[in-house]
Amino acid sequence: MIVSMGASAFLAAAVRRPGVVGAVAPSSLGLAKLLSAAVPRSGRPVVVELGAGTGAVSRVIDGLLPDAGRHLAVEVDAGLVAHLRRALPHVEVVPGDAAELAELLAGRGVSRVDVVVGGLPWALFPPALRTASSVRS
Repeated sequence: MIVSMGASAFLAAAVRRPGVVGAVAPSSLGLAKLLSAAVPRSGRPVVVELGAGTGAVSRVIDGLLPDAGRHLAVEVDAGLVAHLRRALPHVEVVPGDAAELAELLAGRGVSRVDVVVGGLPWALFPPALRTASSVRS
């Protein structure tokens, strides 16, 4: 059986940090298209992707985003960060925790975002974090 680089990177991350990955497989093309539906097709939009994983959604975002747009893919797992940087060198991969998004974006000079695309395992977040995130929204 041949395993793609994305699948092997996903499997390694799932084994290394199952409570962080929170999925049994990388996002499908159908899910990636659904998550990316709000990506602007013109102008200079800034799109932030949370939980970029193996880049399944990143690839769709890149196909939709205009040349003047900016795509920041946030990923907490170091192995997946390395995979994303190899597989999608033109994507601005941001290593870090989405809970610290304001600081991550400020560190890259981003003061406004047009769209946030999320691929995070919300059900795996501790209840206190889910409640705190809801209150800040």
